Amino acid sequence: MKNSTNWTNWETGFFVMIVVTNLQRGQAIDAEHARNVAIYRLVVTLIGIIGLVTVQVLKRKNPPPAPLAATPESTEAGIAISYVNTRATLWRGELAALKHAHFMRKLLITFVVTVTFPLTAALWQKQGSVIALSVLPLTILFSAAAVGGFILAMTWLAILARCPTPTSTRPVTTEIRAEGIVDRLPEKTNMFPWSAIRRVFVQDGDLMIELVNAGCWIPREAFNDGDAEKCRAMIEALWKSNGTRWPEFAPLKSR
Repeated sequence: MKNSTNWTNWETGFFVMIVVTNLQRGQAIDAEHARNVAIYRLVVTLIGIIGLVTVQVLKRKNPPPAPLAATPESTEAGIAISYVNTRATLWRGELAALKHAHFMRKLLITFVVTVTFPLTAALWQKQGSVIALSVLPLTILFSAAAVGGFILAMTWLAILARCPTPTSTRPVTTEIRAEGIVDRLPEKTNMFPWSAIRRVFVQDGDLMIELVNAGCWIPREAFNDGDAEKCRAMIEALWKSNGTRWPEFAPLKSR
């Protein structure tokens, strides 16, 4: 969840659509069936290619805010929140992202549609339109369950990579600065400008900063009572003012 990428969810969806459709292989019943299958693959492939090209054009016209370069030796003062992540806190953060982050919802919807479309088209070809449409709700439920299970499995594997043993910990420091949010992880340091933030909220004492195709999650264990909400209000004020309200919070720098 801490990482961001230039490869968007829409690109992933269109790419999977092309690959899954062209990997499907089956014995044609007759010449007409073979022709329909070929047309179906051609149409879906064209939709995927057009989608990929469209996303590339939109990305060139409206590039997302890129993380700024950050170096460990930066000396500008800021408010630093240090905490230790464990398997439990990482899992809680990832589940919170799945439930509440807008970019995760878009990812889930994209993959569900990507899986549902070829399954419905295959049923349409083999069993006819009546059966394909009648079981469409079940197909959607199956696709949602399959996608959800896959994402949860991949999420758990990613957590195991970061915390190999049950006692493993990951020290993290999140800094609030005039120019944006700095996230210092064991393997790298990211800095996100205020323009990269999409939403800030507190859920059950945990603070989530939703970014473009990424997120920064601070567990409740990092705060004293009420401090998470105070931190959210401060980040939101700085975000909406693009950092220009930083002087108001300057006395807090020594915390």
